[in-house]
Formats: sequence, structure tokens, C-alpha cells
Amino acid sequence: MANPKYKTSRSKTRRRRSHLKLTPPQLVACSNKDCKELKLSHRVCPSCGTYNGRDYSSFLHIKLNYRKEKDSPGVNRSEVEL
Repeated sequence: MANPKYKTSRSKTRRRRSHLKLTPPQLVACSNKDCKELKLSHRVCPSCGTYNGRDYSSFLHIKLNYRKEKDSPGVNRSEVEL
């Protein structure tokens, strides 16, 4: 395996890593007339449940219930014999 011939200086390392930085999330206002909350673009609004003029709140409710059932303590899969 190839080894570096010389130690890489701090400035060279930092110059190479200059683009490896976090960017803040791009927030946009909800398109719902009554809501106008900030949300991530191309996502369902978490406060009113609309996206692109359609109401998806019922789907959010189903998804949240599924997660609660999935995370609830139940039968441990390692204890079940197949």
C-alpha cells in the first residue's frame, strides 16, 4: 500500500476539507393559506399535513400509529422459535 512521502501540512489538509461543511436546511413556507409554517421543501408539512395543495394528514396518522405499534414492547423476535 502506498505511503505518503511527506507530512501533509495543516493548510493543505484544511484547504482540501474546505468544502466538507454542513449547510443549514432549506426551509420554505407552507403553501396552505391557513398554515404558512416553515417546513423542508418537497416534504409534507408536519403541522397541517398538506403537500402541493393536497391533504395527507390521514396518511401521517397511519404512519405514526404504525411506528407506535412497531416500537411498542411485544414479542421479542429472538425468543420466538421458528
